[in-house]
Amino acid sequence: MRFAAIVFTALVLALSASSQEKPNLTGKVIDENEAPYAGATVSIYSARPKAGAGVVCPTCYADCTKRAATDASGLFTIPSLDPALLFRVLVTAENYSPLSLDNIDPAEGPVTAKLVELDPARMEPGHVVRGRVLDPRGKPVAGAKIEPFAIHKGNSTQYGGLNGIDAMAISNEKGEFAITSDRQDLSVGILIDAAGLARRIFMHLDAMETTHKLSMTYGATVAGAVLLDKKPVPGLFIGLAQTDRACASFVGEWVVQTNKEGRFEFPNIAPNCECVLYSKIDSPGLAGAIPEKIVAIGADDTILDLGVLEAVPGHTLSGRVVLSDGKSVPPGTCIRITREQAWDWKLVPVDEQGAFEAHNLPPELYEVSCTISDYHMSEQNQSLDPFDRARLIGMLSEDVADLTLLMEPGELEKRGRVSGDTQRRTQLKSEPIRGANAKE
Repeated sequence: MRFAAIVFTALVLALSASSQEKPNLTGKVIDENEAPYAGATVSIYSARPKAGAGVVCPTCYADCTKRAATDASGLFTIPSLDPALLFRVLVTAENYSPLSLDNIDPAEGPVTAKLVELDPARMEPGHVVRGRVLDPRGKPVAGAKIEPFAIHKGNSTQYGGLNGIDAMAISNEKGEFAITSDRQDLSVGILIDAAGLARRIFMHLDAMETTHKLSMTYGATVAGAVLLDKKPVPGLFIGLAQTDRACASFVGEWVVQTNKEGRFEFPNIAPNCECVLYSKIDSPGLAGAIPEKIVAIGADDTILDLGVLEAVPGHTLSGRVVLSDGKSVPPGTCIRITREQAWDWKLVPVDEQGAFEAHNLPPELYEVSCTISDYHMSEQNQSLDPFDRARLIGMLSEDVADLTLLMEPGELEKRGRVSGDTQRRTQLKSEPIRGANAKE
C-alpha cells in the first residue's frame, strides 16, 4: 500500500522537470583553515519550488534521497536535480558542527561549505548523546535530521530554551549521530525527521558509552480530493496536525498542496493518532476553504482515503484597529487570526487608517488579536476572551465587514484566566465575533 503513495508522488514530481535539463549540484567542503575536507557527507534534505508552492511535503521530493561524499580535494557532485526546485543542503562530518545551506539553486554554480570544529570538551563522557537511526528493515538511515527539544533533569523536563546544546545533528551513512553539550550528564528528548519515514519523538536519551538504536517507521498515508461546486480546487494548501499538542508527542504540522485535479496526499504521517485536517487560510488568491475535520490516522503502512471533501466559500473578515486616544495606528501593525483546532493562523497587515481585510476564512471559531506597544484590548470589545483579555473569540459564519478592535493606552494588567468566567467563554464560542462597535 505504501508503494501506491510513492508512485503518486513520483508521477507528480516528474512532470515539473521532464522537459528541462537537470543540473548537477557541485561544490567544495573546507575546514576552518580553508583546507579541503575529505569524507564529509553532503545531503539534499528538503526542497521547495522556485515559483508557487509544492504539492508534497518539503522532504518528500525524489531528490531528497540524494547525497554525496567529498573526495580528497573536498569536492562533491550530486547529479541530476530538478531545475524547478530550490534545495536545503546539509553538510555533516564527524567532530564538526552540522551545516545547513538554504535556498540553493544548482544552476547558479558551485557552492562552498565551511565546517566548524566542535569544542573537544563537548565530546567528553557525559556530554554526548549518541544514536543510530534505523529504518523498519533495520538498515541505517543517512541524512536524518535530529533536533533536541527537551532536556531531562531528574524528575523534571525542560522544553525549549536549550542553551549550550547542539541545535541539530544529521545522521551519517551508518545512520549515526551525536548530540553534544557543555552540560554534564546529558539526557535529551529528540525529534527525528527523515525522508520517506514518519517523524518520531524519542525521550530520555542519556549520555552513555553505548549508542541508542532508534527505529523509525514508514507511517500512514492520508489522501483525498477537494471540490467546490463539483469542480476541482487546485493550488489549495492543506494542513494536517495532531490534536494532541503535548510537547512530548506533537511532531509538527504537515502541509501539501492540491494538484490540478484537486487531489492531495500526505505520506509518512505519524501512525495511530488523531489529527485535524484543514485548508490553510494563507492559500493565495483562491475561492473555497476546508473547515477543520478530525481524522483518525491508522497504523503503519495503511492508507486513509478521505474521498471527496466539499469546499465551502470562504468568508471575509474586515474592519479597523482604533486607538481610543485618537492616535494613528503605528506602521507595521498586524492583526493575528488564529483557528481553534487547526495548527493555523494568519498575520494580516493594518494600513495607515487602521483598516484590515482577510479573505477565504472557513466558517469556524476564531481568535483575533492585535499587539501594539503600550496599548491593550479595551473591555468594550464584546467578544473579549475572559481567559485571555489580549484577544477576541467568536464564530465567523458569514462575511464581517465592520469589526472594530478598540485598544486603550496602558499595558494589560492581567492576561490569564479570571475565575468564574468559564460560562462566559463558552457562550462567546457559540456567538458571532464582535468588536467594540457591535450592537447587542
